[in-house]
Amino acid sequence: MRLSVKCRIECVFGKIRTDVCAIGKRAKKCRARQMCELAFSAVSDMMNAMRVLSVDHVSYTYPQQSMPAVSDVEFSLECGSYTAVVGLNGSGKSTLARILCGLLDAESGEVSYASGVRSALVFQSPKDQIICSVVFRDTAFGPQNLALSPDEIELRTIESLTVVGLLHKASSPSVTLSLGQTQKEALAGIIAIDPDVIILDEALSMLDPDSRNDIFAFLSYWVRKGRTVVHITHDTDAIRKAQDVIAMEKGKVVYSGTTDDFFTDTELCERITGEKIVHSVFKKNNKKATDFSAVSNVPDTAAVNASSLKEAARRTVACDSAAEAYAAHAVKKSEASLAFCNVGFSYGENVIFNNINFSLAKGSLTALTGVSGSGKSTLLEMAAGLLAPSCGEIRCDSRPALCRQNSDAALFERFAADDVAFGPKNRGVRGKALVSLVKRSMDEAGIPYAEYAERQTAELSGGEKRRLAVAGIIALDAPVLLFDEPTAGLDGPSRAKTMALLRALAVAGHTVLFSTHRPDEADFADEEISVRDGELFFVRSNAPSSSVGKIIKKGKSSADDATGFDAQMKRHTLPDTVQPPLEGAKLLNSIRSASANTGNVKKHGGIIAKLPPVVKFIVFIALFAATLAVRPLSLCACMFLLSLIYAFSAKYPKRRLFLSLVKTIPLLLFFCIFQMIFYPPLEGERMFLSYRYFTVTPSKLLLCLTTLIRTEGAIACILSFSYTTPEYDIVDGLSVLLKPLAVFHIPVRYLIIITEIVFRFMPLLLDEASEIIKTQLIRGGLRDAKGFFGRVRSLIPLFVPLVLQTIRRSEALADALTERCFS
Repeated sequence: MRLSVKCRIECVFGKIRTDVCAIGKRAKKCRARQMCELAFSAVSDMMNAMRVLSVDHVSYTYPQQSMPAVSDVEFSLECGSYTAVVGLNGSGKSTLARILCGLLDAESGEVSYASGVRSALVFQSPKDQIICSVVFRDTAFGPQNLALSPDEIELRTIESLTVVGLLHKASSPSVTLSLGQTQKEALAGIIAIDPDVIILDEALSMLDPDSRNDIFAFLSYWVRKGRTVVHITHDTDAIRKAQDVIAMEKGKVVYSGTTDDFFTDTELCERITGEKIVHSVFKKNNKKATDFSAVSNVPDTAAVNASSLKEAARRTVACDSAAEAYAAHAVKKSEASLAFCNVGFSYGENVIFNNINFSLAKGSLTALTGVSGSGKSTLLEMAAGLLAPSCGEIRCDSRPALCRQNSDAALFERFAADDVAFGPKNRGVRGKALVSLVKRSMDEAGIPYAEYAERQTAELSGGEKRRLAVAGIIALDAPVLLFDEPTAGLDGPSRAKTMALLRALAVAGHTVLFSTHRPDEADFADEEISVRDGELFFVRSNAPSSSVGKIIKKGKSSADDATGFDAQMKRHTLPDTVQPPLEGAKLLNSIRSASANTGNVKKHGGIIAKLPPVVKFIVFIALFAATLAVRPLSLCACMFLLSLIYAFSAKYPKRRLFLSLVKTIPLLLFFCIFQMIFYPPLEGERMFLSYRYFTVTPSKLLLCLTTLIRTEGAIACILSFSYTTPEYDIVDGLSVLLKPLAVFHIPVRYLIIITEIVFRFMPLLLDEASEIIKTQLIRGGLRDAKGFFGRVRSLIPLFVPLVLQTIRRSEALADALTERCFS
């Protein structure tokens, strides 16, 4: 095919030369010159046919910032290439990705794609990419915007969810997925539109190793098909899978070439990836991380000061060396600081854990592993008191502090130092002591106080936000510290420093439990516990003075593992205090239930549930409108009876229906009082009661009665319709009902999208409120709420963060629509 094009171009050149000679004598050189220019342009296009993307001296500076986030970046990508973009946190990688996809306009320079090329970006924050409230609807959203046939849309949706391993969750609400599963959903939505260039912004950072390997295999297949992959990553294994590497430092490209040459340049590779530092920290299980010299030469922007780690190691025990401190605490490891005793937990009918038992020794560092969605975050939230176990008890002498997985949700103050100070202030720390504690915590977490104290949290990179969230938790100085994926999205030096910090905290006497998907981090811990199918498996123990009675190898039966945990708990002295759930746990449970009801995707039984979506709409609208329209009392009673029959046909729970109708009666009676005041009596009508403007007459009583019956009937219709009609049925029914409007050039698709966004935003806002409440509860907020008015006052601090998060989510939603080809 290409040879024939080349031959045709050569023929054009030969014809042009002949024409130029023939018409030159006729003084038509101008025309010949134009034809030559066109021909040379065609040759140039052929030579550049493999070039899919060109970036020409692009720069960008964020508003109110003096330093450019991206400065004079220049490179090009070829069709069928796999390029890794690497650099420390804050080096400009995500900004560059947004420029490449057109979400940001470059201040100078140009980004140009080959003709007909479609690009798409998978966001660093996966929740920002979700548009629809159901997994398979979200994945199908992009193909629908491409005006594909229903069969092709369904095929692409199934294929994309299969690729990421999420097909079994196709009918689940998006809000019920773990953060790792949400990353899969976001990736599936982009794969479904089949872009020519896909840009992954740390899109695999929260996935377990098996899931990552499956997606890497797919990406390799995609590249062989001629697609182009740009992968922003900190993971060295992911970099090695790429053909080319673009390395960035402080917004500038410092390397652009092959992967082999990148790793050959030892100095550059170590500076960008921190591989030597990572190996220095993680290889020394025999040293335990008490030798902090290995991490003392990391750049300040990504480092924890080595001396501060040593200080942390000696914070609670006065010893001559960190090694002595570790040894001093090792002998005390028979004393447990956290214990789960026959604990169970379930989300509705979905059982997550069933009678699990384990304990953590004081001063221990324990890794919690398991595939995405296995329940690691649930276990950590139970330990922190955010979730109430369905059975059993959690023993701990003081409330554990949890650094949550979603770093965006963990920050709610405007400035970085204020966010770290929120927890200590709630514990009564003030003045110079507060400033000193905040400074020390930020420096230890690798986000130096001198550089970041006055930075706005919204302007930080993903890695910087995660380090700031870690600082906010260690500032609480709790005896038990929990970290949910603390290194996700961090560059190599920052990851090594974070793990060294966790070790230093354990050395200082804190009990540290962290979840991870990285084998080297799990090996770095004293002990590793794996979550599989709702059970805990003791993998191994490296503690010098282990309290484990029986170490269970991988692959052993659950019965053996249970024996290992039993032996462990017998050797530990368990804490005396049973920690109940936090007071705000009830509020969180109410929000979770409301979110689940809002994002209803379950089809209940009954005749109504089996009807096609459009028929459901017609039946509901007809019955609802008739119930509100009738006036005579007899007809109102008949319509109310029909509404109840409709509810029973939908198999709406009778008790719930009765309670719902009863709860509305006081409000309706209050409305009836206004009718008594403002509705005029009929002329000559008998008055039962008259006091100034308030009169009671037969017509007014009849009006109040019919209003009460009509409203209750309408409420029964609404409840039954929402109970039997999932969100996707509502959207499908609207699509059919509104389709005739397209004849009049009314943008029906826009109306449908608005409906879907409404269904998405209601549970999303509830989820945001839940995230903010969790963060504030962990850091000591919302705990003094007593009584109704006290609870109302305690919720006031939620409003500003919630409004800001809503605005940010709205902006992110607009970007997500753009990336899914909606226009």
